Amino acid sequence: MRFKLLLFFLFFVPFAAAQEWVYLDSGVTNDLNSISCPDERTCYVVGGAPYIGGDGIVLKSEDGGESWEPQTIPVTSPLRGVKCLDTETCYGVGDVIIKTEDGFTWTLEDDRDAILWSIDATSETNAVTVGNLGTNLRTVDGNDWEGYTPTPFDSSRPSFSDIFFASTTEGWIVGAAGTFKYTDDGGASWTDRDTGETLGYSDIFSLDGGETLWACGPFTHIVKSEDAGFSWEAHGIPSLGGCWAIEFANSSFGWLFGNGAIEYSHDGGLTWDVQEGLERLLYFRDLECFGPDLCYGVGDDGTIIRYGEPVEEVPEPVEELPEPEQEEEEERGQLRAVYNDSPVFTAYPECPTFLDDCEAGYNPVPEYGSNRCIIDYTCVEGSIYEYINSIFSENIWEYLNGLNIPGFSNERVNVYITKNDETMLVAGITLENKQIEKITASELSKPSFTVKTTEETLQSILNSENPRKAALAALQNKEISVNAVTPIAKVKLIISKIILTFMK
Repeated sequence: MRFKLLLFFLFFVPFAAAQEWVYLDSGVTNDLNSISCPDERTCYVVGGAPYIGGDGIVLKSEDGGESWEPQTIPVTSPLRGVKCLDTETCYGVGDVIIKTEDGFTWTLEDDRDAILWSIDATSETNAVTVGNLGTNLRTVDGNDWEGYTPTPFDSSRPSFSDIFFASTTEGWIVGAAGTFKYTDDGGASWTDRDTGETLGYSDIFSLDGGETLWACGPFTHIVKSEDAGFSWEAHGIPSLGGCWAIEFANSSFGWLFGNGAIEYSHDGGLTWDVQEGLERLLYFRDLECFGPDLCYGVGDDGTIIRYGEPVEEVPEPVEELPEPEQEEEEERGQLRAVYNDSPVFTAYPECPTFLDDCEAGYNPVPEYGSNRCIIDYTCVEGSIYEYINSIFSENIWEYLNGLNIPGFSNERVNVYITKNDETMLVAGITLENKQIEKITASELSKPSFTVKTTEETLQSILNSENPRKAALAALQNKEISVNAVTPIAKVKLIISKIILTFMK
């Protein structure tokens, strides 16, 4: 029962804090069309007048949007989509495809005559881009692009506006006239799915690996599916003059970007309210969120906005590991967890990109080694939530969901456990509306809090007569360490520790 770890890390009491969108100085007046942020402080933005043409531009920030630097690119035509795999590797698309592998130098990858609107990539070598009149191009080596581009005057296929991959295999395309397509082989082939709508879609998004899907488009309609796109329900929204982008930070809280307005929902999309205090004459075109406390957005006329504050940049002392020749032969295969004082558990820069080969319907549960890189994973059937729920004892699960502490807000908590064999397990908890709604092993880079402990400590808590008291004692003795990642989480943690003092 290795995931029993989660039980008693919910005693700190987070209080909701007010947030608002603030305008950032981009330094340009180009229309900005798409944003991709590989971490909370690093973002890439692409732009250029999307319809009538206009100078293409790439901006990069490494300080949470406080400053933006234009990058040299090999094209002058507009760029409409961008996708970054990490802080150095990004694809950009417009009338051509460009790519950077060092975060500064962009090269021309494909210059065929096409109008591309969106791109998504699952690795440095695997990416798919879509655009006007059915344009659909794919690379499996990061260099050569193959697929369909329309011939002159061929309008037999609908245009594609957005593509989204939830895994290395499963992805979706949306576009004009209610177009909705699905792939389970990484984009090698696509099948049609019917949403029951004839209006076009501009954006599609999923937070939970594709089980729950949102799509939005012109006028006042969005649609939601809770079964990976097999059935859909329509939701009405106040007029945005067209919805350009939709994204949910968790199953309850989400944003819509449109023409002259931004709207938000606190109830899973059932109702929407207009965000006040923003300029009303702009197209807000794209956004990227790191949970409910941090989002970035872009729009016309060089507009870049941010909701919340990114994690502070803290210099991290890197513990030197012994050279291989200094280790005993029998120790070379041993996996040891490495901890430090940093509030975030980060991988060494040399960690390779983690790619799983789980089949459709399966999800990876990763394990970490001594170099802080993912060294192995187990493919489990269904969602991670279902997997963890299946191995929880019923009384523990009921106890956790029975914790109804006043003031509990939506949070993401990553838990790192050192096992007795010194390997490490990682699990992410999603807390929503005072309850554990979902547990996931995805997006482990985006928590509000991190928790570190050992399997031995967890077993001791589970076997005690009073688990609550034992958990509090473990916190007091620093056998469980709780760290705040975001500035707001730090305030919540201070308040929580004060309350815990009285609980003891």
